[in-house]
Amino acid sequence: MGNSEEKKKPFVGPVEKLIDCISGAIGKVYEPKHLKKLAEARSYEINTISEAMRKNSDIPISYDNNGIQLDTRQSDDLFMRAKNRLAFQELKKQENIEKVAGKAAALLDGEKEVPNNPMDSDWTIRFFNSVEDVSSEEMQNLWARVLAGEVKQPGSFALRTLETLHNMTKSEAEVFNEICHHVLITDGKMIIFNDNAMMKTRGILYGYIIQMEECGLMNSDNQVAVTSTIDNSLRMIARNDSMILFGRTKTDTITEIKMPAYILTIAGSELARIIGVSTPDEELMSVAREIQKRNPQVYVSAHKINSIEAGGEINYCMTDQITGRNISGDI
Repeated sequence: MGNSEEKKKPFVGPVEKLIDCISGAIGKVYEPKHLKKLAEARSYEINTISEAMRKNSDIPISYDNNGIQLDTRQSDDLFMRAKNRLAFQELKKQENIEKVAGKAAALLDGEKEVPNNPMDSDWTIRFFNSVEDVSSEEMQNLWARVLAGEVKQPGSFALRTLETLHNMTKSEAEVFNEICHHVLITDGKMIIFNDNAMMKTRGILYGYIIQMEECGLMNSDNQVAVTSTIDNSLRMIARNDSMILFGRTKTDTITEIKMPAYILTIAGSELARIIGVSTPDEELMSVAREIQKRNPQVYVSAHKINSIEAGGEINYCMTDQITGRNISGDI
């Protein structure tokens, strides 16, 4: 017996998947052409509001030294003003949603096909309920990156991350963006290496750390340390996107390295991934030297990263950037 239902494709274009996501969340069927012409949203808003004003030009108007005023002596007039205000607010919300959608489409344009696994409906509804009030272009860019990332890999961003981002101000996002320039990855965590002298040099004030904790992005406990177990084979200590630090003991004795750190929360880590962990190599080298000084029982080496595979495997250059020697061993 044949199956008349079309078999679901295992992969789909990311923009096509985005369109389905938008349609399911806000009840409108989008076409790719529409997504590419979202720049017309502002013109549409102006024309719609102008039309509303023309239709309701019978509202009493008075003029005095304070300018044009609407006469609200009649309840019908007040009702009409309220209706126009609500219409304007809904137009603005729709414009914000479509701008974020358009930015996400631009990010996904040209991407390879993605797995055709569905996005969580609760997630998409929460997402669009959040972005409807986001009018700052910088914040819209951040929300668009979240949406594009979720389209490519559903489950990349927790609902709590959406709530955290929703409560962030533009200035807080700017501080976090700067902090991401100094984030290291270690043992599955994202951290800021907690050294007073280095933090002062990098311009990271403790007040920023407190502020980020209040946003739900990281902890501010300066007594926390990340521990790495080291033996006489190469063990990863920390990395950025282009360089990795390894440690190994000078003897057969197993030891531990403790790095004082401010640790990013799950929400902070998820947002940092889309912003980019762009810690300069020179800063990572400074961290390597500081770890070596604090742990004289180990060798610390720094290596250029050639590539990071989808499964997380790291291919790196064998030359130690600290000594210039070739070093081999297991990760």
